[in-house]
Amino acid sequence: PPRIPTRISPPITYVISPTKRPPRRPPRLPSLTKGKPTEEKPTGLLTVFVRRRGKFSPIATGLTPTQAFAVGRKRVGTTLAATFKIVGVPKGYKPKIPTGFRAKPTKEGILFIEKRGLRLSTTPETREIQFAKLVKGGRR
Repeated sequence: PPRIPTRISPPITYVISPTKRPPRRPPRLPSLTKGKPTEEKPTGLLTVFVRRRGKFSPIATGLTPTQAFAVGRKRVGTTLAATFKIVGVPKGYKPKIPTGFRAKPTKEGILFIEKRGLRLSTTPETREIQFAKLVKGGRR
């Protein structure tokens, strides 16, 4: 017998409208800086001097305060020099003293002196001492 097709009714669909929600705001993050930023206040370009054998000699010029501190710290930390100063800082600027250093205010500016316990800590410093002994010669 031939098959009689059954009558298929279209599926019943419901239109569900989404519930209206207010747009989600991202959470407010607290600022990481405490108070006013003090690091980059001076706009003039600075010069870094390092003291070797009792005399200050310039090692870098035209730097921002952050760069100047980084250069001074690196040079003093990896050579036998223990003191650096930054020239060109305007009056009233209070610099943040780098860790491992102490500050000594003078007429010319602030001297940053490497602390005693950290003086001869790196390999280049000990190498420099050995080289100086070799150059000096004398008794063996």
